[in-house]
Amino acid sequence: IKQVNVDYDLNLLNVTMRFIPKIERVDDSLLTPYSAKHDQVAIVLYYNISEINGKNNGDLVDYNGSAWTQELIREAQLRGGTFYLPYHRWWSEDQIQTKSAIEIKEYFKLKDQYDSKNMFESDFLKELRKTNH
Repeated sequence: IKQVNVDYDLNLLNVTMRFIPKIERVDDSLLTPYSAKHDQVAIVLYYNISEINGKNNGDLVDYNGSAWTQELIREAQLRGGTFYLPYHRWWSEDQIQTKSAIEIKEYFKLKDQYDSKNMFESDFLKELRKTNH
């Protein structure tokens, strides 16, 4: 992580570690598959992207952090980890389809079943669905 932060001149604000206990009931594991097999620790990284490379990026509409996000995901995967969806759509399609902790296709099957009118929809979910169909 440190080298990615240095290479991209990132402003890492905080790192939070969270304990995720093993899920005992198999039917509970779909929505939290990252903890289905054994106890784990999640590491959550909080970045300030309003200032990148020493520049104030007040308007981040065109900012794209996919290069460093994908590199961080790659680093986690190289160490046997997975990732849970970042807030922005900066992962690669290969990373989300094959390496994510969550079973996206199963999630959308349930969502379509229980929310057939898409009352609970967002741009994030639309992008995720587009990536996985």
